Amino acid sequence: MKFMLVSAFFILSATAFASPCPPNDTSKPVDEVITRLADVDGDGIQDKIELHVKSKNFNSPFKWELKIYSKGKTIYKKSGSNERIEPFFAEQNYISGCTGYTDCKCKWFFHDYLDQMVMKMSSDNVGVFDKTAPNSIYVIAKRYLSKEYTKNPKRVEEAIKNAVERLLSGKAVAIQAFDEPEITTLPMVWMPEFSRFVPIYED
Repeated sequence: MKFMLVSAFFILSATAFASPCPPNDTSKPVDEVITRLADVDGDGIQDKIELHVKSKNFNSPFKWELKIYSKGKTIYKKSGSNERIEPFFAEQNYISGCTGYTDCKCKWFFHDYLDQMVMKMSSDNVGVFDKTAPNSIYVIAKRYLSKEYTKNPKRVEEAIKNAVERLLSGKAVAIQAFDEPEITTLPMVWMPEFSRFVPIYED
């Protein structure tokens, strides 16, 4: 999935905001909210994405919670911890463009996570929009909307068609949330017809 992220998508640039990282005193508790704006649901209005990180101090594993808000309502939520990968931040090339534990941990949580999770699609993303491919949006979305498809296949097909049009026109973006830097969720698009995110591609 990591390879697909780099090769199949154009990452939408963004700016994340939070207190300076690393903090002046790394022994103090960490409780920071990093935010960015993007029109995640494709309605023409910027949505707020928040990554909340907490820890007893900077050098301890972070617990994190990701939320996406649209018009004040939470439309996506995911949480986790970096306890398993905590030592990896000190390894060379685990996070690109940084050096050492402190620099790389800051770069991942305070910049890369939110910058890399929002992806702008185009016709170059051949696999996603290939109607003949077994892992394109036309197949994968139906699989994850199987109950809805059983009840009303035409509604699901219309929703997929609408999502494709929004993605290709740039009115909508895909999101791909991270459990860890090399472990992601499937890329997803918001489908207003069902008020949920639906996967659009699967390796």
